[in-house]
Amino acid sequence: MGCRALAFVLLASASGCGRIAFDPLGDCAFDMCTSFEGPNVDPGWVGAGILDFDYTLPRTGSKSLRLTQTATSPGTESGSYFGVSGAYVTNARQLYARVWMMISANPVASNTLDVAKVIYYDGVGEFVYLRNDDLELFNQFDNQQVAAGAAVPVNTWFCLNWHVVLATGATGSSTLETDLFPPLSIANSITNGSPPGNQLLFGPHFSAANIQVMNPAFALWVDDIIIDDSRPISCDD
Repeated sequence: MGCRALAFVLLASASGCGRIAFDPLGDCAFDMCTSFEGPNVDPGWVGAGILDFDYTLPRTGSKSLRLTQTATSPGTESGSYFGVSGAYVTNARQLYARVWMMISANPVASNTLDVAKVIYYDGVGEFVYLRNDDLELFNQFDNQQVAAGAAVPVNTWFCLNWHVVLATGATGSSTLETDLFPPLSIANSITNGSPPGNQLLFGPHFSAANIQVMNPAFALWVDDIIIDDSRPISCDD
């Protein structure tokens, strides 16, 4: 069947009440889950940009969500995203988030792509970055970063399992587990602002400052997403 464009742009925000998903959840034991199997979009999720259901490249089930990054010129912000916004993120003291991703091409050398982020009203936040030769966890509040030392594979599903303890003092932390590399962790850091963060997003995005040379178009797929504000998650859940 191939890819089918979503006929909507999601603008609603999550209330944080119960389990929210595209699919009938059945055995989902976490706050929010989706494998994109149901036909409808629950208002708990938000998204924008170029998003398509892809029936040819699911990780599990019958389809995944494809997010397209258009060709982007130096100094130009561009991207697509899917995730959670509003009270659920704002009220959280910590966030657990698991997402399976696949990318058709890593960013070209000297460009930095963010693929997951907890961000705040002024755009500052916690980020997971992909580079041509690396995967990186970055805390913008304290300007701290830790790198895996190798790039993620292209055209292969990989897991990002992220835990952020949110704090306006130096008691916060950010830990990223994958099925590719040893865990990456930033401890004893500021991880939240005032007002607090309001978005947890997945998908390809270039900020204007992070794109130095022309980057061709590519796609990033997401599937099997789980989010919770109290219960740990693993790549196996």
